[in-house]
Amino acid sequence: VPVIGLPDFYDFSGKTYGCQIEEAEKVIYLDIHKDGITVEELLDALDIPLEYDSDDTPELRVDGTVNFRDEEIVTNGAVLTIVAENLDERAEESWRIVILGDTNRNGRVESGDAVKMNRHYAGTEVLDETAQMAADTNRNGRIDSGDAVKNRIKYTTETAPNYRSALS
Repeated sequence: VPVIGLPDFYDFSGKTYGCQIEEAEKVIYLDIHKDGITVEELLDALDIPLEYDSDDTPELRVDGTVNFRDEEIVTNGAVLTIVAENLDERAEESWRIVILGDTNRNGRVESGDAVKMNRHYAGTEVLDETAQMAADTNRNGRIDSGDAVKNRIKYTTETAPNYRSALS
């Protein structure tokens, strides 16, 4: 029977500030460069261990990505489905991808994201669950003005070198 192990993440592209994988919730938190990460870069950076208890080595494939708004950039809330199967058995897991700071769910971190964070904090807009998970950029368990400030540091060219991820 194929068993999909806990994914690990390696930054091959130089575009990742941090990653945290929550096994119980099946969530991959990514803190990435303001311009986003491509689907190919994400798949190259994932290491998914497989275990099996038969002589048939399972094949691993990534079946689907849901909620990608274009074919190149991974968007906040995308679902990565991993399938391992051999001749007799099949295992499948789905992982939600949360991109810190991407509250408008376009795969990039920009001024509009900080505006949505501030509106949520002020009570004039309510973000959906995935956008709220992304909005908590300092990972303190709530959305506050510090999250928007942290996001601004990331997307502002002159201050980006001073950005430090809460996931690193």
